[in-house]
Amino acid sequence: MFGVPKDAAAREPTLEELNAGVPRRVFLYSNDSQFLLTAIVFLVGGGLVWFTSFGYLTMQKVQHRKALSRQGQVTAATVTRILSGHSLTAVYAFQAAGAAYRGKAKIPEGQRPVPRVGEQLSVLFLPSDPSVNHPRDWVWWTGWDLFPHIIMMFFTSLGLTLVGVLYRDRRLARLGWVTEGTVTSCVPDKKRFTVGFEFRTDRNERFEGSTSDCEDEYKAGSKIRVIYLRHHPRRNSAYPMDLYRVEDFE
Repeated sequence: MFGVPKDAAAREPTLEELNAGVPRRVFLYSNDSQFLLTAIVFLVGGGLVWFTSFGYLTMQKVQHRKALSRQGQVTAATVTRILSGHSLTAVYAFQAAGAAYRGKAKIPEGQRPVPRVGEQLSVLFLPSDPSVNHPRDWVWWTGWDLFPHIIMMFFTSLGLTLVGVLYRDRRLARLGWVTEGTVTSCVPDKKRFTVGFEFRTDRNERFEGSTSDCEDEYKAGSKIRVIYLRHHPRRNSAYPMDLYRVEDFE
């Protein structure tokens, strides 16, 4: 149980002891904390890598498009493959300066007729670097290009939300004021309980709160410890908190 000294009988710290230590030294306690930290690293870190790469490739496309519009030469290319997916992609080959080059581009939506394998395309290429090429008059981006970025943005936002949860709860654990509240409801949630409570602040203001994923079942009217921010009492939780514990009392 939280608050059991290692060399003494079981004893919870008093409210005065808990509040005397503000700001407290806290640490991640939850069994899920490692999972949360790993998820944050993958979601946020992956998002940073993804969008950094996306930004680089986008700038590269912009530079290639400008260079082709100024210096590009036109040649005939032969379609060698049509790749299917969210949108069709044409793979083509052409000759420039006595060497063979390949390229690929997404077929614009509404392109008619859709090119077939063996047909000719009019392609722009850079004489100084024929590997920079693109079908003449074809758009460089389609609506499907944004789809993976929207999905990645969702997962990155989820990771940032988890960062916000950890920061918010850590701030509450460090700076919150602990008081005694009264249980108003206790609802089973699978093998856990969602507990509602009410409490009064040090200014005798009445507030309500709730905590989910509680291991213990409470009867309405029983006492429960509550932690809240004194300048923002609506930010509160049952005490001890799910994610953090206080070092001084472990």
